[in-house]
Amino acid sequence: MEIIQNGNAYGACISVSSLIIAIIQENTSSEKMGRVMGLTSTASLGLTPLSYGLTSLVLFFGIPITDVLIVCGCVVVVITCYIMWKFNSVRVAD
Repeated sequence: MEIIQNGNAYGACISVSSLIIAIIQENTSSEKMGRVMGLTSTASLGLTPLSYGLTSLVLFFGIPITDVLIVCGCVVVVITCYIMWKFNSVRVAD
């Protein structure tokens, strides 16, 4: 059961990441695409240690990891719904 939950969380993160990348690529001129995607990748990778630190801090205060995963999963769902609602280009296929 835990493997299925981890797989679902991983799939949700990939879907949000794909949506964000698609929106960035659609709204960026081709001359600046490399710079923008490089900055996006750097920001994404730079936030990983921060998330590790925050998760460790939350666990230190005795909050179970299942609660952390549920809250983070809900945040991913809310962000995905917002992106789908706000950006028409994601909803409309060419």
